[in-house]
Amino acid sequence: MARLLLPLALGAAAFAAAWLAGRLPPGASAPVPPSASGEKSTAPAAAAPARGLARREALLRRTEAPSPADIRRLLDGGRLSSDDLFRLITTHAKQDPAGLWAWYEAGGRLRLKGFSVIPHVFTAWFRRDPDAAIAAWRDVSFDVKYQVSSALLSLLAGEDAGVRAGLLPYLDELVADGGSLRHHPGEVQATAAMLLALPPGTGRDQLLRGTALAWMDSDWKAATTWATSLPQPFRSRVLADQAATALDRNVSAAAFRADPACLEWARQWVTTEADPDARRTLGAKYVESLAATDPGAALAWAQENLAARPLTKAVAGVLARQAGKDPAAARAMVEQLPPGGVKQTAAFGLMGSPNAESVTWLLGQAEKESGAKWHGVAASWAFSEPDAYKKYLESAPSGSLPEGLVTGGLRNLLNKDAVGTLEWALRTQPVTSAGEALQGWTHADAPAAAAWFKDHAAAAAWRPEPVKALAEGYFRHSPSEAVDWAAALPAGPARENALNALRKSLSGNNPLPPDQRAALEARLPNP
Repeated sequence: MARLLLPLALGAAAFAAAWLAGRLPPGASAPVPPSASGEKSTAPAAAAPARGLARREALLRRTEAPSPADIRRLLDGGRLSSDDLFRLITTHAKQDPAGLWAWYEAGGRLRLKGFSVIPHVFTAWFRRDPDAAIAAWRDVSFDVKYQVSSALLSLLAGEDAGVRAGLLPYLDELVADGGSLRHHPGEVQATAAMLLALPPGTGRDQLLRGTALAWMDSDWKAATTWATSLPQPFRSRVLADQAATALDRNVSAAAFRADPACLEWARQWVTTEADPDARRTLGAKYVESLAATDPGAALAWAQENLAARPLTKAVAGVLARQAGKDPAAARAMVEQLPPGGVKQTAAFGLMGSPNAESVTWLLGQAEKESGAKWHGVAASWAFSEPDAYKKYLESAPSGSLPEGLVTGGLRNLLNKDAVGTLEWALRTQPVTSAGEALQGWTHADAPAAAAWFKDHAAAAAWRPEPVKALAEGYFRHSPSEAVDWAAALPAGPARENALNALRKSLSGNNPLPPDQRAALEARLPNP
């Protein structure tokens, strides 16, 4: 056993000596390992070469200024700590940023396991060779463009005035590509002062507005006070941004972050200092914020200060909030609005599920000419309660309902019972409604609609439009059958309308061969 232990002990001592040699600073000597007899040897020991992690650690510690080639070999080998990665990447970026970027783009990124070289490469590259760095930035892929732009913009906050001046010609371009500044709470005021000292421009102004908003997070009073010192019109734009942020926080999920005093400042600024453009832009936000505590006052302010789309949006926001708390009170507010588009939009928004009661209320608030909106109400009602929908139409005096309400539900009724819907429409509704029903069925099943129409063509004085649509739809399904069908219709306006539609279809663009087209035209009765 002792024979085995002695070689093992000597091997361990040699490994420790090699390891310590890598850990020692330059010029220091390693301790001399003991001899086999237990005495310290005076001869230098031949240490066994270190392997694996020990070898890499020794290389890292002994090499204070590794070459780019050495660094790439280490990076390719992997198994580096985050501290070693950072040291090697920053060293390589300072020595050869172009080479590091080429290695990264060629697949080196896959070996870094999420560690990004972008900020280190491009900030060092710009300091070393601005023209080359900008050329490389313009050539990067879209998915990393904003990262590179932000990395370059970070140089603005450095102490090197020459580097900052070198960035100015590219500032607008960097910001347009999505570049932004990272704001640290304790430095935002200094960042604002630095940006304000730069020449005015689109990029600088956008960065300054972002900084002003970031400042709101840490000290809204200082941020808004600083904004009031800015020259016009930039002052109004920055204050509008800050007011919008304060109002948004009041009505968003992050309302717990809102300082009531900040909200009061924003409301006062909008109502007393904002110019007309800012008031229009922020009006809906202000009204929504005020509606949380005083919906009546919010609605009154909106009507006095807003118009067109901002007014419609603001009123809709107030009423939606109120409807969630008290639907009856929200309807009463709609009833007090003056006639017009705002009232109409609000009424449709508050109607709720279509039924006899809600539709009757809506008829008292909205204009009949709102065809598309009435069509939507009818389609929803016919789908959910077809019998109640038909009963409501039957009970209304002829011509008293908006056309969209009468015809908008027909397609959903046809999907449930096409023949029954057409016969119901002929029996209870105006001819126009029956025609709309026929057109709807034609789109779904032209042969079935044509067969039904042949037996009911004399039931009403059909307008040309539904008959024309039926003939054209049947022609697309089967030109020969359509010709036979039209020729067999009873004499009268319906037959003539169908024949005219088929003549037009035959003479227009269609895929029929000339001989087949001529044969069909010969089968059509003369006008």
